[in-house]
Amino acid sequence: MRRLIVNNIVSQDGFHADENGNPVVPAMDEFFDAYNLERIRSAGTVLLGRTSFDGFSSYRPFVADAPQDPAHRALSQDNRVVGRIDNRIPEVVVSDTLKVATAPLGFHHHRHRPR
Repeated sequence: MRRLIVNNIVSQDGFHADENGNPVVPAMDEFFDAYNLERIRSAGTVLLGRTSFDGFSSYRPFVADAPQDPAHRALSQDNRVVGRIDNRIPEVVVSDTLKVATAPLGFHHHRHRPR
């Protein structure tokens, strides 16, 4: 049996997003980046919702090969390695709204059906 590792971004008061639905609200720093790298290195598959998938798929592929830029923490060595791993690891997206035709090549789609 495989392990399931859950990694949620949650503020201290328990919120997952701001009033506009943006999940990247908490202040993230190099310690968060190092922890995130540790988590993805131990993963065999990434399970995402559509909103997270949309955000990551528009960000991580470009960070992976971007030159390191000390002025932009998003282009740190840890974030670039996370991007490289994310580009090759299988992803499963659970969504009722994502259209399969818009998914990138190699994308694994799983449609959640409520009981």
